[in-house]
Amino acid sequence: MNALGRSQMLAGEIVEARETHEATFEIAGRIDAVELQAEAAIAFETAGWLPGYDGTPAVNLLNRVLAKIPSDDSVLRARALASLGRAFNYSGSLESALAAGRSAIAMARRIGDPEVLAFTLWSRLPIRSDPSDIHERIALAREAIGICEKLGRHDMAIEADAWLINDVLEIGDADSIEPLIESWRARLKNSRIPMWQFNLLTIEMGTAFRLGHFDEAERLTGEVLKWGRELRDLDAAGVHGGMMFALRREQGRLDEVRPALELFLKLNPSGAWRPGLALLYAELDMRQEARGEFERLADDDFASIKRDGLFTTTIVNMADVCVYLLLSELSHLRKSESGSASTPLEE
Repeated sequence: MNALGRSQMLAGEIVEARETHEATFEIAGRIDAVELQAEAAIAFETAGWLPGYDGTPAVNLLNRVLAKIPSDDSVLRARALASLGRAFNYSGSLESALAAGRSAIAMARRIGDPEVLAFTLWSRLPIRSDPSDIHERIALAREAIGICEKLGRHDMAIEADAWLINDVLEIGDADSIEPLIESWRARLKNSRIPMWQFNLLTIEMGTAFRLGHFDEAERLTGEVLKWGRELRDLDAAGVHGGMMFALRREQGRLDEVRPALELFLKLNPSGAWRPGLALLYAELDMRQEARGEFERLADDDFASIKRDGLFTTTIVNMADVCVYLLLSELSHLRKSESGSASTPLEE
């Protein structure tokens, strides 16, 4: 059944794949087949992290099976720990994610098995618990790519490449990024996995956007939406919306986005797009509205901003809002002081 689930995943049938792996997990548990149960839990988690599903169900399955695996070093335990770390990451338990991921890698190094080391490194890469550990992630990604290539695990090398590209983009290393994208594009030529074709389009859109080729970037956002809709339960509309927001911002056309975003957040008050609305108001010089959204986010000490894959982008956007509000406040104070100073002269 796990083989069926993997086939469903390759076909982009993510929900069906997870259902198959979960059923396998329960059947294996009833017959006390611990290794089969562990592999089903790992496969269930693997099918969910790529489209960004909540990791809590996978955490539950993995914890149940880890309780049955002896605590001494083993390939099975290292693999399950690595998968658990990634599941913690996608459930918002970031400290637990990092601890489990590092424990899995350390165990794999002690075991000395290249395949399990490749798996633990690969599983660690999506854990974005702290922006300051980016150089550690880059080093792990490069190590993972090298091992995966030697093992012939081109699928895992493709995924590690994607995370490396994200991290190199994040540190602004413009000289390194183009060769990395070309290498990734070459790897994907022989890949028929819909998710990776989707991700390649997102990278290409980002490249066009970064170079200021806005017409091409907009064309590619349409391709992203088209491919994303082929992947059931992927938030293709959300990805497309984020791209269009960034594009319209650079074009000075955010006023076109405002009505739709306001309506969306009226219907979804706790939506992750609230920082985006604050930025939109700031860009449109709507000071009172921008301050209102900013203060709403500050009410819970910004706890509603999740430390997920969008955390760095969101914090950068919120910093832009802060600067706008500060400069607006200073301008308002200067105008007030200027008016007060001129009153005696006028009299």
